[in-house]
Amino acid sequence: MSSRPSMFRVRGWAKRWMPWLSVGGAAGGAWVWLLRRQVSSRAGGEGPKPRIVVLGAGWAGYPFIRRIDKIHNDVIVISPRNHFLFTPLLASTTTGTLSFRSITEEVRNVRNVTFHAAHCVDIDTTDKKIVCQMDLGEHKPFTVPYDKLLIAVGCLNQTFGIPGVTEHCHFLKELNDARTIRVAVIDRLELASGPNTSKEERDRLLHFVIVGGGPVGVEFAAELHDFISTDGKKAFPGVADHFKITLIEATNKLLPMFDVSLAEYAKERLLSNKVNVLMNQKVVDVEKGRLKVADGDPIEYGLCVWSTGLAPRDFIKSLGPPFEKNRQGRILTNEHLQVEGAPDVFAVGDCAARKDFPDPPNAQVAEQKAEYVATHLNKGMDASFDDSFVFRPRGMLAYIGGYKAIADLPSYKGKGEPAWLVWRSAYLYKQMSLKSRFNIVSEWARTFLFGRDVSRF
Repeated sequence: MSSRPSMFRVRGWAKRWMPWLSVGGAAGGAWVWLLRRQVSSRAGGEGPKPRIVVLGAGWAGYPFIRRIDKIHNDVIVISPRNHFLFTPLLASTTTGTLSFRSITEEVRNVRNVTFHAAHCVDIDTTDKKIVCQMDLGEHKPFTVPYDKLLIAVGCLNQTFGIPGVTEHCHFLKELNDARTIRVAVIDRLELASGPNTSKEERDRLLHFVIVGGGPVGVEFAAELHDFISTDGKKAFPGVADHFKITLIEATNKLLPMFDVSLAEYAKERLLSNKVNVLMNQKVVDVEKGRLKVADGDPIEYGLCVWSTGLAPRDFIKSLGPPFEKNRQGRILTNEHLQVEGAPDVFAVGDCAARKDFPDPPNAQVAEQKAEYVATHLNKGMDASFDDSFVFRPRGMLAYIGGYKAIADLPSYKGKGEPAWLVWRSAYLYKQMSLKSRFNIVSEWARTFLFGRDVSRF
């Protein structure tokens, strides 16, 4: 008898709310049905969806596939790399300040995108198709037709044809580069602490040379100094005290894209951190453990990192008409970022430049160009352009070591600790996902509290 009132109360509750639940369920079901019908009619009811093929997943390719309408377009990404890399923080991974995966975004996590781990080897603008080759397995070629094509393959490191650079230097452009440098730094410290290592060999092993005074070279020098002068000394007592960092710049100015006063401050900070800065010195030859400069004695080194600019990829070099290129080997486009003679082909990022408005090859330009093209194509395949592309500079930031940075922004120019806070805040804000923001904040906190890991793996 005691259970009957409870059962009646439940039945009474159900009786009171059942009509409302029924109405809500029916309305929700009708909404889902109408939404699916609408998507189906737009995407499939009017014939096949337009196919947009994207070459590359960097600062141009990845923002493009995030912004492009993937419901009404068939989006295919061709790239040897299946992740986007947040390159402004790449130097931080070489010393363990951040982990490698914390600055990547998986391309396959972008919904409604088809991805192929491959690279393009030829473009047929007449028949509107590309020939690609898989980067894995048997490297078999395959063909992909397109309605619109976005070329965003980026560039390679510039070596200027100097002998020995490719064979003996490390680059800092990809995640694998950072991983290789990290292992190489730990290896030099381990070798220098060996019982049979002579003083001369120890000094050579602990001499780290960086060629190139741009943001990459300066930030790597700063990160390397922070690591060896703190965690390196703790893990390798008596050895890390002998480390030496040399930064070589071929011109008379460090960080030439920054305000003169900020660039000079960065140089002074590097010198105060005992980084040897050599200006107006051109490297002419690199050998194993030694490099030669045009004016000066040979420099012995344990590790050499090369960061002196950009060069076109072999794929870009191989493209014939209608692809016109400038003296730097970048594809020339019109004001709408289209290739002249092939209006269905767009070229953006470091591999391209506007014919009458040469833009600097950096991440800001690549991202803004990608967003411009995506916004246009979202209006329709045959939509007319409302206006020409206009690059809007957002400023530059650079870390210079010791919790100090320089900031050259439209609304703020600063240096020291305040600029360091701006540097970290800006790059945290620029992350592409909440996951990356969480990971980066966690690892910054881990490094601050417990130091960097010196494990060799």
